[in-house]
Amino acid sequence: MRDEMKAIVVRRTGEAWRWTVRDELGFACASGSAPSQEAAMQTAWRVACLTPPRSTRIYPDLVVEHEGA
Repeated sequence: MRDEMKAIVVRRTGEAWRWTVRDELGFACASGSAPSQEAAMQTAWRVACLTPPRSTRIYPDLVVEHEGA
């Protein structure tokens, strides 16, 4: 059985990209928006790395969703 992992969800909404960092239980612990997918992913990744548990061996799952998904 796989342990639950922190996740980053990036979603296109209109002209912007919204990002959410979810904790191991699936609850949103941080969110924001950016003008591009790359900026949203980079910002969310940095936030996820600063959010406990901070382990260099644990990488969050990354989910990219498009409007209408």
